[in-house]
Amino acid sequence: MNKELTKIFDEQVYIEIENAEMLRNVKIRLKNTLVKELFESIAHDSMKHASLYKSLAKMSSTVATAMTETDFEILKNVVEKHIKIEENMIRNIKNMLEKGVD
Repeated sequence: MNKELTKIFDEQVYIEIENAEMLRNVKIRLKNTLVKELFESIAHDSMKHASLYKSLAKMSSTVATAMTETDFEILKNVVEKHIKIEENMIRNIKNMLEKGVD
């Protein structure tokens, strides 16, 4: 257990949440739908980061449960599938941009 590391992770949680709130407050004043959604997406990412830092803080302050081989295999398979889906979406968007969309 590492109190210094836990403190650093807790500080990052605070920073990420503050950033998300700031982005959402700016978003309210925007008119362009795409820009608004971009700000919301970035805010959402900050909240995801905060969640990950919370988990890291908890792991650094307690005895963590080890990842089982089954957990690892599930994680590996899901991440690989997610990467393939993302690659396909990126490829589709590139094709649309190359062709031009009316």
